[in-house]
Amino acid sequence: MSDASEHSSRRQFLKTVVAGGSIAGVVGAGIGREDQNIAAGLVATDQRTVDPPSRAHLWPDQNVVAPGKSVTADVVLQKWTVGGCQPAGYDVTVEVEDPDVVEISGLEPPGDLTAQPTIEDGRRATLSVFQEPWFGYIGVEPPLATLTLQGKTAGRSTDVTLEISYLGDDCIVEDDRRTIRVADERPDPPTTLDYRPNRGDSVLVSWDHPADGCDSVVDEYVVSIDGTDENTVPVGVTEANVFSKADVTAGEIGVRAVDTSTGASDTVTTAANWSHDDPDCVVEIAEIHHPVPVDDTIPISVLWEDFGSLPDLESVTVAVSNPCVATITDGDVRQDIEGSVTVDDRTATITVDESVPDADSTGTLGWVTVAGQRAGFTGIEVVDVSMATESTVLTNGDMMSVYHDLSEYVDAAPTIDGARPTDPDDDGLYEDLTGDGRVNFPDVNTLFQHTDESVVQNNVELFDYNDDGNVNDIDVLALFESV
Repeated sequence: MSDASEHSSRRQFLKTVVAGGSIAGVVGAGIGREDQNIAAGLVATDQRTVDPPSRAHLWPDQNVVAPGKSVTADVVLQKWTVGGCQPAGYDVTVEVEDPDVVEISGLEPPGDLTAQPTIEDGRRATLSVFQEPWFGYIGVEPPLATLTLQGKTAGRSTDVTLEISYLGDDCIVEDDRRTIRVADERPDPPTTLDYRPNRGDSVLVSWDHPADGCDSVVDEYVVSIDGTDENTVPVGVTEANVFSKADVTAGEIGVRAVDTSTGASDTVTTAANWSHDDPDCVVEIAEIHHPVPVDDTIPISVLWEDFGSLPDLESVTVAVSNPCVATITDGDVRQDIEGSVTVDDRTATITVDESVPDADSTGTLGWVTVAGQRAGFTGIEVVDVSMATESTVLTNGDMMSVYHDLSEYVDAAPTIDGARPTDPDDDGLYEDLTGDGRVNFPDVNTLFQHTDESVVQNNVELFDYNDDGNVNDIDVLALFESV
C-alpha cells in the first residue's frame, strides 16, 4: 500500500466526540453521528459552543522564498469537533501586509472546481469555494485552494493573513498569520549530476556540491523526476535512489540544494533511462540499521551478489561522502578470501588476490570500520569496482547518522513530512513536529498522519506523550488535548 493510501486509511479511522470543548470519546469513522453519541454516552456539543470550532491554516512549502522565485502554500480548514456547522462552501481571503516584499501571484481552487479568484495589486486575493464539508475526523479537510507568493525584496519579511468564512452558516473560524521572508542569497545548485542503473526500475542519482562540507550552509537535497519531488536526503549524503513511474522507462531527473534559512537553489537536471540489461553482479553496502555515537565505531559489511557468470573480482573501493561526520579507520576481508584492505580515512579498498569462491554466489566480501566524528549524516558508498573481465556491475550504498546524544540525533534525523521536530519545553518530548517552534494543531495532524512510520516508531521515547511505551492514536489525542 502506498503512503498516500495508508494516510487516507488512517484519516478514515477515527472520529472525535466533543463535549464542553474537550475530547469525550473516540469512535470508528463508520459510526454515524447519532450512534457516536450513544457509543460515547453523551450528546455531542454543537460546534458553535466550542471556542474556536474551526481554524484556518496557511501551510507554505517553506517560509523563505528567493527574490524572483515563488513559494506555494495550501489553504486548509481544520476542524476538531463533530457536527454543528453546515456551510454550502467557503469564502477565502488572503492579504499580504507589504506587497513590496512578497506579492500574491495566484490563488487556485482544487482542479475539479471552476471558481475564479480575484487578486488586487498583489496584496489581496479572494476566492469562493463551493464543496461539501468534511466532518468530524482528526485531521484537516482537503486543501480549499493553493496560494502562490512571489519574493520581491531580498532580506525583508512580511506577514500573510488568511481568513476563511462559511457560506450560509455563522460558525466562527480562527484566522491564521504567517511570516514569509525573502532570502538574501540562495545556495548554489549541485554540480556533476549523474545516474546509474540500480535494482529493478530504479536509478541511483549522484551529485557534488561545493558547499557540502564540514560547515555547509546547505541543509538537504531534494531529488525529483519530471518535476515531482521523489526523495530528500540530508546534507553530507550525495546519492539517492529513485524509482520510475509505472510503465515509464525514461524521464528527467533533477536535484536542488535547500538551505532552510535562504531557500532552494535552482534545480539541475539530466535525462535518464531506466531500461538496462541485467547485471553480472552487485556490490553493495549492507543496510545500516542503527546510528553510531561520536567517538564510537561500527562495522559495515560489503556484500557481493553474483548472477551466474562468476566474473573475477579484483578490488572494491568504499568511501564516506562526508569525512567530517565519519571516517573509515580499518577494514578486513572475509577469512576464506585471500586479500587485503588499505584505508585512508575517507576510503577503503578491498583487494582480492584470488577469485571469490565459486560456491559463494552471494555473501560478504569483507568489512570496513567507520568511526563517528561529529553529529550529522554521511553516505557510505561503493565508488569503484575492478573486474578482471568485462562485466556489468551494479553498486549500491547506504546512509548512516552520527550523534552525540539523543537530542542531537533527533535534530539531525530524517525529517517528518519535510520538517525536523523540536522540543520547545526541553522535557524530552518532541511536541513541535512541524519544526516551526510552536505546538499547535498542525503538529497534531502531522503525528496522526505519520504515527505508523518508522521515523516515529523508531523514536518512541520522543513521541510517547502518555508514557505507556508506545506511540499510537492515544498519543495523538494526548497531544491534541495539550494544544
